[in-house]
Amino acid sequence: MTVALVGGLDRLAPHYTGLAEEHDGLTIKVYSRFQPRLAARLASADGVVLCTDIVSHKAAREVYRLARQHDLELVCTHRSSVSAVRRSVSELVRACSCETPCPGCPGSCGCGGHEVG
Repeated sequence: MTVALVGGLDRLAPHYTGLAEEHDGLTIKVYSRFQPRLAARLASADGVVLCTDIVSHKAAREVYRLARQHDLELVCTHRSSVSAVRRSVSELVRACSCETPCPGCPGSCGCGGHEVG
């Protein structure tokens, strides 16, 4: 699974990509600034985490549009801390990786996530 992280702080990029070690088969690509050809880069991802406190309104609107256009799961967080991104990535992985359909699914895979006991 590939997750695109849009926004965040440049100095935390190594920590963001290090979060991928917590989940098997996960790759995190960090785009800390709005970049040309972002559509092509997001189209290759399975999900998007958007840090709204750092990116411009224009960039956030574009990411929302691209996520809808490419049918990507989108999780937004207002903080750029490593712990906030960790929670968002975990939420995204949980929403996209469940194999058994659950009623009331928030994600496109048909699963609402497994309840944590």
